[in-house]
Amino acid sequence: ASLAQGVLGSHRRSFRRSFASQLMCGADPCSGMSVWTPPGYVDCGGHFAKMCALCPEGNGDVWCNGECSWVVGLGGHGQCMHASVVPWLPELPGGIFGHLIWWLTSFCGCGCIMLIWAAVYKTQVIEEMPRVPEMFNITGKKLNLLACFLNPHTCLYTTFCMPIVIGKNYYGARVMDFWPGCILSYILTYSPFCCIGAVIRTVLAQQVQKNLGHTENIFVTFLMNTFCLPCAVGKESLEVDEETGVKITCLCNLWKPPPIPVIAPVIVEVDNAKDRVCHNSFGMNRFCAGGH
Repeated sequence: ASLAQGVLGSHRRSFRRSFASQLMCGADPCSGMSVWTPPGYVDCGGHFAKMCALCPEGNGDVWCNGECSWVVGLGGHGQCMHASVVPWLPELPGGIFGHLIWWLTSFCGCGCIMLIWAAVYKTQVIEEMPRVPEMFNITGKKLNLLACFLNPHTCLYTTFCMPIVIGKNYYGARVMDFWPGCILSYILTYSPFCCIGAVIRTVLAQQVQKNLGHTENIFVTFLMNTFCLPCAVGKESLEVDEETGVKITCLCNLWKPPPIPVIAPVIVEVDNAKDRVCHNSFGMNRFCAGGH
């Protein structure tokens, strides 16, 4: 049945092309000439349709020709698409202009969602997070590129909220404030300016490493941020977290060592040592510094 349908569709397509050619050129053959396509339609290889997705009319790849091509997806299901369209993008009315509208809608929509999440993240994490000391900063441990795979929380953050993580890294390392870093990273990562973004990201990542006390070859930094950006951001995030002494987990949970319980025992021990020096059995009559 499928073979008969294919043969029938082939004859029907040939008839339609012949008919269209006669309309275009009369009874004389028009070999080497393209069939005139009505405005707003595409040539399906024997008939016309508003868009390539409408060419098959239930007949599969047999009716997908001309300006259109039959593309088989990962699931084995085929789709009739315009030959000039990038294979992994769905066909949209309006050609390249339709794809531009689709991208702008997705870009702005995802940006609004991430903006809301970034506001929550800033309140729960950034405002409570310490920054790398400007002076007397002891260099922390430098991690390898795949270090984030050992931290599931960092992997999730860099996968779904990478601009927010980059903004946090810039803030913690004193490169720039959170909002400029977050917005700049979103625009450069998810826009046609991604190539320029790789260069800008390399410069800023170098500044992060410098403020952390690390040295890294700029060419290596460029390669990591061009071809392994999520891993590079995750590695950088763990280094900033370690340097500032915090741990960030899902969802927007920040852990940092409480300052009072840590410092108080030290103060107590200093006072105790002072008391032992000033009031021991061998020095009851001694005067300590300060007149005590």
